[in-house]
Amino acid sequence: MIDVRESHEFTFAQNWSDLGLSKPPRNIPLSQLTNALPELMQLDSEDNSILFLCRSGRRSQVAAKLALRIGMKNITHICGGLALNSSPPNYEMEFVI
Repeated sequence: MIDVRESHEFTFAQNWSDLGLSKPPRNIPLSQLTNALPELMQLDSEDNSILFLCRSGRRSQVAAKLALRIGMKNITHICGGLALNSSPPNYEMEFVI
């Protein structure tokens, strides 16, 4: 799981356990993603998918499209982003590419 928000946004308090996570995701800001792509390509496999997330889902969508464009296969992002965390309880996150 990769959070593509900028570092100063990532430091804002976030209750990751509300998202079912025991620890925060890795932060690679979208502005620095191209530098991290070679490393992420090594993680991309049939048994290992990469999930991008951000506040609204726009930057994570850009990250997912970029990763797919360079040939990565198991890529998703959260449509609606972390903003869904403050939505009504029965609102479901949609994972898309």
